[in-house]
Amino acid sequence: MMSCKYFLIVCQSSLQFSLLRNGRNTLTITSSGCRFVHSCHNLFCQLKKILSEMTDEQVRKATAKQSNKSWDHYVTISLPSKLDENKALNFNVHVYDTGPYEPSAKNPVVVAVHGMPGTGQDFTSLASNLYSKGIRLVAPTSLGMEKSPVDMKQLKEVDFSTMGRTKALKHVLNALDINRVDLVMAHSAGAWTLYEVGAKWDNVDSLLAVNPGGATPNRCIRPYHALKFLVSIMNNSIGRFMLKPFVLSAYKIQGLKDVKYGDHLVAAQNYIVNQQFENVPKNAAEIRAKSLPFVMMYAENDKLIESSICSDMAYQQLRIPKDNTVRFSKDSKPNRDPLFVPPGWLCRVLVFARGGHVVYLAYEDEMVQQIQDLLKHSAVMKR
Repeated sequence: MMSCKYFLIVCQSSLQFSLLRNGRNTLTITSSGCRFVHSCHNLFCQLKKILSEMTDEQVRKATAKQSNKSWDHYVTISLPSKLDENKALNFNVHVYDTGPYEPSAKNPVVVAVHGMPGTGQDFTSLASNLYSKGIRLVAPTSLGMEKSPVDMKQLKEVDFSTMGRTKALKHVLNALDINRVDLVMAHSAGAWTLYEVGAKWDNVDSLLAVNPGGATPNRCIRPYHALKFLVSIMNNSIGRFMLKPFVLSAYKIQGLKDVKYGDHLVAAQNYIVNQQFENVPKNAAEIRAKSLPFVMMYAENDKLIESSICSDMAYQQLRIPKDNTVRFSKDSKPNRDPLFVPPGWLCRVLVFARGGHVVYLAYEDEMVQQIQDLLKHSAVMKR
């Protein structure tokens, strides 16, 4: 409740409102004014009744569109230079966070890692959906991307490796006073960070990989050695000027129409060529040994990461039993219950005939159900 008193003054000639704080004022009401006040009273009574009958989820859904305007935050983190560990680099990092910030809040926390290029706002729709169900989504924008820019003069000092990106994520969560993570989800190139987090962190309860990168380079970054050579050229000013338009065109051709021109394209390629593929099988083995609840979702018609990369990651690297697979036909019908609980390790693979590279948008409701189910099982395991 607000501490200040509000008084409504109704004038006969015209309806004129005035808010008077912390004072007294005479209230003169004409006959027309009385009718107006009476109508307002009835309206407020009806509104109060509607709100009292709404569930918490319905209220959150109704306010989500207004709330997401305030979900953009920035935190400052300090990281050592890759060239000199004694030199500290400070960065302002964008975080799309549905809150609250209180460490004591008991809302489940889902941390989302975007693909390349991308930002935390890639998960705007999912954030609203989860918010309506009382689930907090925290989606940082990685260093060098549009909302977390890096000075190109510092390019050689930033650690774009998977371990470097994971370390930066840890610093962001520390800045937000987030010590527990109920679920980490990642899309595309973000999956390499997810594998590292799942293997190395002890405060993560479950994992969800969407259109994930795997243990070998996918089609759009092959031949990998040639890409590394081009990125080395892009890391100087003349090379950036020459190659950025071609990189943008390549993304457009691959179907990523929303990608914009800018230096974030350079940072994105640096993340990709500094991916440590040799660590993926090791991390997968550690995730399996921990028996972390794990769900993978991917589409067979993904033009950027072919289904063979995802299936190898699921069945060969993570060794998820093939019996734990749910297949969705072209008309979006699953061949079994998508929330089935397998014996032993809780792990599932959802394979969609359609959905492209953005399954999390095409099948958002299904994804939310998977998140809720993983959170439920993780909560049971904690007891």
